[in-house]
Amino acid sequence: MAATVKIVKVNVERPQPEIVNQAADLIRHGGVIGYPTETAYGLGADAMNGDARARIFAIKGRERDKALPIIVADLDQLASLCHPIPHTVQVLAACFWPGPLTLVVPLRRDLQEGFGGGASIAVRVSGLVLARELARVSRCGLTATSANRSGGEPARNASQVSETFGDALDLVLDGGEVSGLAPSTIVDLMGETPRLLRAGPVVFDEILQALRGETAP
Repeated sequence: MAATVKIVKVNVERPQPEIVNQAADLIRHGGVIGYPTETAYGLGADAMNGDARARIFAIKGRERDKALPIIVADLDQLASLCHPIPHTVQVLAACFWPGPLTLVVPLRRDLQEGFGGGASIAVRVSGLVLARELARVSRCGLTATSANRSGGEPARNASQVSETFGDALDLVLDGGEVSGLAPSTIVDLMGETPRLLRAGPVVFDEILQALRGETAP
């Protein structure tokens, strides 16, 4: 039986600063944590840290050519990864962020080698305060891949994360049972027209309406 990982209870809407600081310190030093988002529990690490990303791929059994989605605290933090921020992103951010909408956007050219050579990143601002605070205090884009073995069901609570990964993680933040909301909508903004990659809580037609300047939901 796998050894267990340290689990720390946290308030997801009013996260205790000392707990966020503890987790952020681990992240800044290459650690990998389990933490709740509004859709499921995720595996969090510094998205720019190649060793930390490699750990996530290894413990999930995930193919390395599959990009890891990223949570940022706000548009200012996104600007450190994607600059200039396209107008389409600004429009959709104003309408749907924070929330379960992931956008595939251009990655800064000078960062592409550090991300394994990819020209784009999949990014969102989470609807959960805890996730945003982790990104803000860690001062980095925070990986947000679901906390499960590749192909398995995403974990809905801290116990499931611990049972799945044991001490392969450095810490698990226990924010209680997540709502079970469907995984985020993913929209690719790299081409001339938006492309729906995964349907989710944010309806694609509403995204198109917002980009046309029609009344946003």
